Amino acid sequence: MHRPAFLVLVSFVLLHSSLQASPAEAQSVVKRYEAAMEKWSLQANAAATAEERQKVWSSRPDGAPFARELWTVIAGSLGEEWILEPAAWFIRVSAGLVAPGQAGGAPIFTKQNEMICEAVEKYHWRVRN
Repeated sequence: MHRPAFLVLVSFVLLHSSLQASPAEAQSVVKRYEAAMEKWSLQANAAATAEERQKVWSSRPDGAPFARELWTVIAGSLGEEWILEPAAWFIRVSAGLVAPGQAGGAPIFTKQNEMICEAVEKYHWRVRN
């Protein structure tokens, strides 16, 4: 095979595979966040003094990196049936996240949440009579 044709083929395969997200990838992100929160919760419950509780509280896992990672997994698959559960998780976690340093705490995932809602209306909403 000629080198340029091979490079085009490899690029296509890599791009296609990155666009085809899977429920397992989404579940992996969710599970890692939940594990981090569980660990933090156990540390918070074990904190005996106010100083220890303050230290643990300041180390609470940030949901933003997990939400960003999940968004990269689900964004190209919003019309797929498997997306509903991870999309609901994304909305729950991202709803309270605000940009640091913004006056009034501007939400950072507003557009993504709107896109999920639009996809649910377009692809997943079924009127039952």
